Amino acid sequence: MYSPKVDADLIPSLYWLAKARGVPMTRLVNACLRAMLDTMDAQRELAAVRRGHVTSGDEVIVGETVA
Repeated sequence: MYSPKVDADLIPSLYWLAKARGVPMTRLVNACLRAMLDTMDAQRELAAVRRGHVTSGDEVIVGETVA
């Protein structure tokens, strides 16, 4: 299974936020990712990817725009 690496510049913020909340960093990151996935239109993005509208891993479709 693919396990992406978290960018090094994000680690300190994630560490301190997790510490302040009293949870492991992995639980915090999972909660952040789940919240993001719940709020974005994942079905629309998946359909766009399948149609070839997203050409780079750096592009994320949010609503009607590509960020």
